[in-house]
Amino acid sequence: MTVYVKITVSGPGECISSEMNLLEKTLRDVGYEVEVSDEYPHPEAGFKEPNGWKKIKLVAQHLPWGG
Repeated sequence: MTVYVKITVSGPGECISSEMNLLEKTLRDVGYEVEVSDEYPHPEAGFKEPNGWKKIKLVAQHLPWGG
């Protein structure tokens, strides 16, 4: 059985291209097979650090189990 994980990045228009590229590159670099679905793919391959990025904050939002 293959388990799939879906990661959704949301934001207006093409403003999330750098984030999508960062996640794709990171996941591929550690060995995951990544399938990208993007209506507005970034015209250039690879991640370019946007001006002003100093750190990234990852937040986990744990939701209660249904039942």
